[in-house]
Amino acid sequence: MNAADRPYRRAVLRGTVATGAGNVWAVVVGVVTLPLLLGGLGTQAFGAWVLLQTLSVTTGWLSLGDLGLTTSITRSVSMARASDEHHRSAVIAVTGLTAVTGLGMAWAVLVATLGTTVLPSLFRIPASLGGAFRVAVLWFALQTIADFAIAGITAVLEGGQRVDVSRGIDMIRRTLTLGAASAVALAGGDLAAVACASAVGTVLTGLVAAVVVVGARFVALVRPCRQEAAALFHYGWRAAALRPIGVIRRTMDRLIVGVVLGPGPVALVEIATQMQNASEAAVSGSAYAVTPTAAWVQARGDHHRLRELVETGTRYSLLVSFPVIAATALLAGPAVTVWLGPDELDVVPLVLLALAYSAVTAPLQVGSNLLVGAGEVQAVVRAAGLGMVVNLVLSLALVGALGPEGVFLATLISAVVFVPILTRSFLPLVDLTPREFMSTSVLPPLRATAVMAIVLGALVCLPMAPWPTLVAGAVFGGFAYWAAVIRWGLAPGELRSLVGGLRRSPVDAAV
Repeated sequence: MNAADRPYRRAVLRGTVATGAGNVWAVVVGVVTLPLLLGGLGTQAFGAWVLLQTLSVTTGWLSLGDLGLTTSITRSVSMARASDEHHRSAVIAVTGLTAVTGLGMAWAVLVATLGTTVLPSLFRIPASLGGAFRVAVLWFALQTIADFAIAGITAVLEGGQRVDVSRGIDMIRRTLTLGAASAVALAGGDLAAVACASAVGTVLTGLVAAVVVVGARFVALVRPCRQEAAALFHYGWRAAALRPIGVIRRTMDRLIVGVVLGPGPVALVEIATQMQNASEAAVSGSAYAVTPTAAWVQARGDHHRLRELVETGTRYSLLVSFPVIAATALLAGPAVTVWLGPDELDVVPLVLLALAYSAVTAPLQVGSNLLVGAGEVQAVVRAAGLGMVVNLVLSLALVGALGPEGVFLATLISAVVFVPILTRSFLPLVDLTPREFMSTSVLPPLRATAVMAIVLGALVCLPMAPWPTLVAGAVFGGFAYWAAVIRWGLAPGELRSLVGGLRRSPVDAAV
């Protein structure tokens, strides 16, 4: 690795490792705090809490409320800094932060106004929880402002190729908000008190994020620029087209099963989705840093590095995600037994269908993120939109006959439809043929994962209890996988180069 390449590659590696760590931490926090909140609040209040979170800025419907500005900020800051326009980068950052925070305030007013009058009846909140729920909505509205501000700050940091710092802030936010909410719930606090604790944790995170972005000198005492605001909104509208697709995908299965089959089977859908989310944390984490890096590379006109992002980046991403997906699928039975008990083993077929979708779409993560970073959002929107329509139609057609399995099968079929379309969008952009992409990026991780799968399959067939099976799978499956990775997944000396790429050197200041 030469001196000119080190800052660029270090930024990609650093961001990827940080995102992976952040996603793992998010899974850990979620697994730990869910039973604490459920036990502290009780079933009814916890259900009201979950319904309120479907509106959240991070994963719910309010994630659409930034109108694509956060993606636009990341791309614009990245391109300005790649061209050494640091003053313009600061102007873009201040302009974007002002706009995003303003949108947060507007949405907070709307949530506080309509949420206290419409949501209780819409969510069928019991009368005994009505007062606490309305107060919780007001605290949630306050949290919305802080969440928007944090989203803007992390977008600026990612545009400056500091994805590691951005993910660190997200880890702090999850820990403070869910940790405080869980502590209050365990102490006997009601729904309103839990919402208050969550809001306070988010506001504290916002203050930390503000100190970090100012200390890193990504913002300065400059006035927002109307022209830059117009440019941010112009690209933001295009990027925002992706958001509804993601939100709908995250909520579609729960809604369809709930409407057609009732609330009982929704629990199975939720369990399978949580296990899928845990495995997809590796997929999204290993490809997350590509979007800001692609914008940076494109601004510098380095076409060969765009190809490297797809070719090598996909291989590294799959080296992380394929084994996690395969291990979760093969060990799903023992894992469900340990986590929830043997009575919930009916969920395993749903888990397998959900993970099959993750495996089919994993090779596209780097390429689709590159398209967004390179400004080719329309290609991603077309493919994802078609997949969503196919998924919706088939889900409605299959859920009645097959039950919850029908919606997961529909999702898998939709992937088979849009995967070829999206692949044809990003491969020509980097001058890669499908054969080259498969041989250099997909097959090496697939071979290594197949070796691990054989070992895990043999262990599952042995007459062992669930806990010993999981421990043996982690030890022997992990050993088999790393031996196979060294043989097929990495070139000689490549691991040492990756580790060296994470070390700071004087030329890193060029990033």
